This record gives sequence, structure tokens and C-alpha cells, in this order.
Amino acid sequence: MIEQVRVRHRDIVRDLVDRLPINADGSGKKDWTPAVKYMMHELCLQYLGSCQTEFWGTHGDCVHGKHREWMVDVAWYVQGRSQEEPEGILLALESEWADSIDEVLFDFSKVLSMKAPIKLLLFEAGKFSKRTAVDQVNSLNFLCRRWQQHTRGDALYAINFHDGEHETYFGEVSRDGANPDFTFCRLPELTGRDSGADPSFRS
Repeated sequence: MIEQVRVRHRDIVRDLVDRLPINADGSGKKDWTPAVKYMMHELCLQYLGSCQTEFWGTHGDCVHGKHREWMVDVAWYVQGRSQEEPEGILLALESEWADSIDEVLFDFSKVLSMKAPIKLLLFEAGKFSKRTAVDQVNSLNFLCRRWQQHTRGDALYAINFHDGEHETYFGEVSRDGANPDFTFCRLPELTGRDSGADPSFRS
């Protein structure tokens, strides 16, 4: 089960960008992170079901069970049942809606520090030009290239929400340790207009 979910990381991201209720009701940035946590909890149940998985978020973010604080916004933690399905974190996610690229980089460094094969960063460049968005992705590339604790095969995503659109970037870690040639590549199939609210979303 765990390995089946691991190789479906692109399906998880597709469902996230299709269903995330960004700006669904005109709410501000402070409402986005709880919406992200809610949606990731729904996707955790969808992909992992009841296979002894714990969802770690912030208590009170939504009504589904007991959520606890973690060093990242979202972690999918799997309780191992065998050598084939070892215990550990399967997915780690941070969402940073601040205008500062320094804040975005700081949050992504927390995701990179997690031993999780799927790592996601959600951020926003809505008030800036396309050039600034490109500069942000270049800054993320620089961070990943100088990071010394990569694990080969990890799937890294950076999803930029701006002006009612989202752009998804992907990179796979090619070797353990430093990856000086790491580069995020834009995924056209996971880029487009925001679709609005998921009908199951409840604030």
C-alpha cells in the first residue's frame, strides 16, 4: 500500500491543485493554510484509507479527529506493519503565503529536512509579476542545490498560486547528499486556472 501511494505522488498533487479551495470565498491568506490542511487530510484518507496512518496538523484546523502540532503544516505518518511497509513519514508539506521569499525559503528548508519521499511547498506570488515568480523558483533551485541531506528518489514539488492561477514545478532527487544540478521543471499538465471550492470543503 505505502509503495503504491509513494509512486502516485503526481496524482496526489493533481488532486490537491484541482480541489484546493484557494480564494473560494474571498478569504484572506490566514484562511489558506487551514484549507490546505483540511484538503490534505481528505487526500490522506483517500489514498491511505485506514492503513494505520496518522495525520499530523494543528488541533482545531478541522473537525476530523485529533490533530496535533508538527514542525511542518502537514505530515502523513505511517505506522509500519512489516518490513515491506516501514514506519515513517510518507509526505511532508509547508504552505507559506507571505510576500517574503526569505519566508518561503525558510519554510521549504523545513520540508527538505524531513525524511519523507514526497515533499511539497505551496506559496503565492499573486501580487507580483511573472518575473518575480520565476525568481522565486530560481531561489528554490539554489536552496535545493546547496542542500546536503537529500535522499535519492525523493519527489519535490513547488506549487505557486498567483492571480487565480497555479503553476506546479517538480524535481526528483538524483543522488543521496548534495545535488548541485537540481532543477525544478514546470509541469504543464498540473498548471492552470484555480477551479475554486471543493464542494466538500467546510470552513
